[in-house]
Amino acid sequence: MSERLSKNLTKDEEKARSLVKTLSQKKYENRTEIKAVFKCEQKKLKYHRLILDDVSKTLDKKTKEPIYKATISFELKREKVEDERKKAGRFILATNVLENLTPSEIISRYKGQQSCESGFKFLKDPLFFADSVFLKNPSRIEAMATDILIFNKEPFYSERLIAK
Repeated sequence: MSERLSKNLTKDEEKARSLVKTLSQKKYENRTEIKAVFKCEQKKLKYHRLILDDVSKTLDKKTKEPIYKATISFELKREKVEDERKKAGRFILATNVLENLTPSEIISRYKGQQSCESGFKFLKDPLFFADSVFLKNPSRIEAMATDILIFNKEPFYSERLIAK
């Protein structure tokens, strides 16, 4: 099972436990209200299903009016989890690198590219006024390109320089 699916299952289980606790403590006026609330809250869960175990009728201690309480539990939607597990973690690995690489090496090199590319995303940012910078002297163009590379390569270094 993938890490992401495990994390989503854990979150959904916590949400289910919270719903069970909340709905079991709530006082209802009638059975149809219980069913309506139950149906609405059921939609909030992706990997678990609420189960309405029992509905009991009692008298409210303060108002002495009849109230209904629900006993609710939950269970895992095994078919949904199995479908998600089958979909999770599938990658097509294609490369034009002629070295013999393992799948994990290909993925790590690919992810390495993303970290480099994210450093240059500011160039596409409309707040970066690249079109308003006019450099005619080739040495100044080279200096600006070097600055951009350094500030992208070493972000912590650039932060320290700016802080000083």
